[in-house]
Amino acid sequence: MGSPNFQLPVSELYDVLPNFSQYDNFIALRENVIKWGSYWGGVNAWPDTLDYLFHCAKNHGTPERFIEKVWTHELCGHELLHALQVIIGILPQGAVAVCMIWAYQQEQVIMVTQGISII
Repeated sequence: MGSPNFQLPVSELYDVLPNFSQYDNFIALRENVIKWGSYWGGVNAWPDTLDYLFHCAKNHGTPERFIEKVWTHELCGHELLHALQVIIGILPQGAVAVCMIWAYQQEQVIMVTQGISII
């Protein structure tokens, strides 16, 4: 027996997790994490993008403003990370559903942590 596939589209999560009391909060938080992580073209692009944007800001005489914006974004990342750590509620029924929630949460924690580390 193979491991379960956790790549189920988010739109289909509700069918698998009908009794997960934090479903709406979980989906809203996931959307915020994705939005946060894609701000500068995706976390994996941030090292090059931030370097380029810093040099542009420096050439326009506004490096302090750019740095302030980056630090504000980093603080938002910390808030998201905290929210991911404190999601509570009645767990859904079944091992596969619990594993799906855990996998999606871990995916988000990794992305936010990676983004904060890059900043």
